[in-house]
Amino acid sequence: MTSNERHANLRLLAEFLVIFAGVVLGLFADDWRQGRNDAKEGVAALRLLQADLVADSAEVASRIRVARRDSNATSLLIEVWGDLEASSEYLESAIYSYYITSYYQPFNSTYEGLKAGNSLRLIEDKELRAGIIDYFQNRQIYLQQLVDMSMDADFKTMEKLNQHHIRLSPKDYRWGNLKIQSSLEALYADEELRNAIAWSGWIAQWTMRVFRRALDHNAALRARISQYLIESD
Repeated sequence: MTSNERHANLRLLAEFLVIFAGVVLGLFADDWRQGRNDAKEGVAALRLLQADLVADSAEVASRIRVARRDSNATSLLIEVWGDLEASSEYLESAIYSYYITSYYQPFNSTYEGLKAGNSLRLIEDKELRAGIIDYFQNRQIYLQQLVDMSMDADFKTMEKLNQHHIRLSPKDYRWGNLKIQSSLEALYADEELRNAIAWSGWIAQWTMRVFRRALDHNAALRARISQYLIESD
């Protein structure tokens, strides 16, 4: 091989190495930019998730108040069950509490959007991501199931009351006049009704405890997200 041929080959090798290095650096640069973009999208997603958690905490707190009202009304009635004079006020309060119901409406639109778009991976902290999935995918569903169970118990109690003992007429989108059709003696002699009321009260107490734990979980998750966002700035 002549000297000129060697120089030509070396020049070609050098050009190849330069081109190869440029391609590799370009790929690294693309990966770096993509990583930065993913990190920014992950931070933006966490901010939206935190807003959903704030809204959901208000919904959970509202449901706690409803469960406390139902539990108090039922407990007072059961405590004085059979005492015709003492229980008349508690009876009316408990009956109205069964009629005034409210659903738990979870705030999870951001989570559902991230899940549908396979974008939960943008949350780089695996432990934080697992906590978010647990809250939105598991805990919220359990809370909904518990509220459904509570409302079902209330409806069954009202069904027993309506069958034999009361008539409650609606008025202007609110429940109006309550009329006890049977004697109080007959009402308090109905053991099935008493058991149904006691079961509704127990479910209301359990609902209150579970929702309180959910509220604590919500606050802890929001604190973790806030700390992560501070460290990411």
